[in-house]
Amino acid sequence: MTNKKFLKLPSSSKVLYMYMKLWALGKEEFEYAESLSSKYMSKMTFYSARDKLIENNKTINWYPSY
Repeated sequence: MTNKKFLKLPSSSKVLYMYMKLWALGKEEFEYAESLSSKYMSKMTFYSARDKLIENNKTINWYPSY
């Protein structure tokens, strides 16, 4: 992972991105609920990390999962 944008992301965004890639199993579109990250980051950290990923174009589509 040597993408310059990725390397500049906060650690929480990198961790979230890697967990999301694992969860997606190679799919382009998938749902990843905030509750899936509750074991490794707080809700506030999740949303902050998610927003940084969106800001840096690391995700394609975001749909809320309830």
